[in-house]
Amino acid sequence: MKTRENGLDLLKIIAAFMVASAHVMNNGLNALTAQYTAGTLVKDFTYYFYVIFRIFCTWSVPLFIMASGAFVLASPKTKDWKNFYKKAFPKLVIPTIVFSIIYTLVTPTIYYIVGAFGEAGIMGAVKMGALNLAKGIPSQHMWYMYTLIVIYLMAPFIVSMREMLGEKAFTIATIILVIWGCIDNLTNPPVLYWDLGYAINTMGMFMLGYVVRERVKGKSDVGKGTLILLLGIATGLIQFAIYEATPYGNIINTIFAGWVPYNILNIIMGALFFAGIALLPIKKDFGKGSALTYWVYLAHPLFIIAYNIVVANLFHIGFTEVGVSVPYFLLADAIVFISSFILAFIIDLCQNRKKKA
Repeated sequence: MKTRENGLDLLKIIAAFMVASAHVMNNGLNALTAQYTAGTLVKDFTYYFYVIFRIFCTWSVPLFIMASGAFVLASPKTKDWKNFYKKAFPKLVIPTIVFSIIYTLVTPTIYYIVGAFGEAGIMGAVKMGALNLAKGIPSQHMWYMYTLIVIYLMAPFIVSMREMLGEKAFTIATIILVIWGCIDNLTNPPVLYWDLGYAINTMGMFMLGYVVRERVKGKSDVGKGTLILLLGIATGLIQFAIYEATPYGNIINTIFAGWVPYNILNIIMGALFFAGIALLPIKKDFGKGSALTYWVYLAHPLFIIAYNIVVANLFHIGFTEVGVSVPYFLLADAIVFISSFILAFIIDLCQNRKKKA
C-alpha cells in the first residue's frame, strides 16, 4: 500500500490557496501599478500587504511542478512510455481541452462586456480568444497545463537519462538546467507555452522535485525541517528587499524579484518549503484535499470572474474595482478558494461514481 507523504499533501493545499490568492489580488495589484504609473503611489499598509503577499505566492507554481516531478521521475513505471502515456494523458489532456474551451469562451466575453476592446468590439474578443488559445493561455493560469503535457511527453526519457547518469550527475544536471531555464526564459520570454524550448527550460524544476524528495525521503527531523522552512521565508524576504531596493523594470528587479515561475528565488523558495515540510513528522492525512487541488487550480478563475460580476453589479462599481481594498480582497479570496474546493469535491465524487458504475 502506498504511504502518503502528509507534509507534501499539506503543502500542495497551501500552494493551491496561494495560486488562487495571486489571481484574486490582480485588481489590487493593477490599482497599485496604475498609481505607480501616475506617480501617485503611496507605500501604505495596502501596498506592503499586496507586494509581500504576492511575493510569497510565487513559490506555489514551481512547487506544483516539483511535486509532479518528484513522483513521476521516481517511478520505474514511467520508463514504460506506452503505459505511462496511456494512464497520464487522459488525466492531463482531456481536462486541458475542456477548460480551454470554457476559458476561450468566458474570458474574452468578460473583457468584451467591460469594454476592454473599444472599437474592435466582438471581433476583438474573438481574436483575443483564438490567439490566446493558440499560445496555450486561454486563461492566465492554463499555461501550466500546456507546459506540463509537453514535460510529461519527455518524462520517460528523463528517467532513462537519470538511470544512465546516476544520482550525483543527475543532481548536477538538474541544477544546471534550473539555472539555464531561468536565464533563457528571462532573456527570451515564452510566446507559445506548449513550445518544446519552454518545456525544457521548465524541466529543471520538474527534475528538482525528484532531487529534493530523494534527499529527504523517509527522514524526520523537526529542528532541521523548521530551519529549512525559515530559510524559505528568508528567501521571500530577500526577494522583497530586492523589489524595494531596485526600480521596477530594472534588470536586477526583473531577475530576482519578478512574479514569474522562472525567478530563481521563487524556485529556491519552493524547494526549501518542499524539503522543510517533508522533514516534519506530520501525522494527519491530507491526501484527499491534496488530490482536489488539481481541480481547484483549473477552476478557481471561474469563481473569481463570477464573484467580480456579482459584486460589481450589487455595488454598482467597475469590474476591475472589485477587491481592491485588503478586507474585500480577503473576503473574495476565502469565497473563491472554498467555492473552488466544493466544485473540486463534486467533480471528484462524479468521477468516483463513474468508475464504480
